[in-house]
Amino acid sequence: MLISSGLVLAGIGLFSMSWLMLALLILICGTGIGMCITANKFNGVRAAPCHDSVTAEYSRMHNDANVICLSADQLSDQLADQVIRIWLKTPFEEGRHARRLQKISELEREIALQHRPEQ
Repeated sequence: MLISSGLVLAGIGLFSMSWLMLALLILICGTGIGMCITANKFNGVRAAPCHDSVTAEYSRMHNDANVICLSADQLSDQLADQVIRIWLKTPFEEGRHARRLQKISELEREIALQHRPEQ
């Protein structure tokens, strides 16, 4: 099975993100979708494909996304710049959204425990 070099780079970036304790990461590929799928395989990553200012804002405000995935093929340089700026400046709202993220974290822990090798 061939793996896109972009997906390998995403994996390296996400490994580095967790190892270096980086808070935010920007990934760009043709559609942004492959990077997003790959990114969300890593524990603690909340990657969102964003294609406009609304998806960028809500991915941070409601989901506390720590990785943004952009399409190099679909976004102009100006729109990509706008989307990134909005994503970077938008704070997480917390409240009911924090409860949802807590449930997601609990699910991640449960799945990790189920897939842990027997000692």
